[in-house]
Amino acid sequence: MRETELIDSLAAVDEPFETADLAESIARTEMEGWAVREEILRDSVNVSEAARQTGRSRQAIERLRRAGRLLGLRVGAQWRYPGWQFSTDSPGGVVPGLEEVLRALALSPTGAAFWLLQPAERLGGRPPIEFLRRFRPEPVVDLAREQSFLP
Repeated sequence: MRETELIDSLAAVDEPFETADLAESIARTEMEGWAVREEILRDSVNVSEAARQTGRSRQAIERLRRAGRLLGLRVGAQWRYPGWQFSTDSPGGVVPGLEEVLRALALSPTGAAFWLLQPAERLGGRPPIEFLRRFRPEPVVDLAREQSFLP
């Protein structure tokens, strides 16, 4: 490909969207976001169940969520906790490395949950949460740091 052809093919990238196309794209993105959130909430538990699964008090669960050490999604006046972040085999009942991953990603709870559930090529096609639950947390923490939006 000649340089002028490359420049011409990249010019379209900078052209603004048509208003209708932009509105459709925004609406589709919002619907996909809500669908992801609903999927995450389907496998979530309330604070009492999270406390039971971890062997901690409800207050301790709330403190962990507020400190960004545990994922919680607000539904009305309640918090729901994705069940896949809990592990009876781990100290404190939470999968190893989760706190470090959440800190590195600095995403919303829904964004972090989505990231944890998506297969990652660098993890052999496994979702990061599965890798945290079954293997070592270090590769997942490293990947989160690399993909972080923080400087």
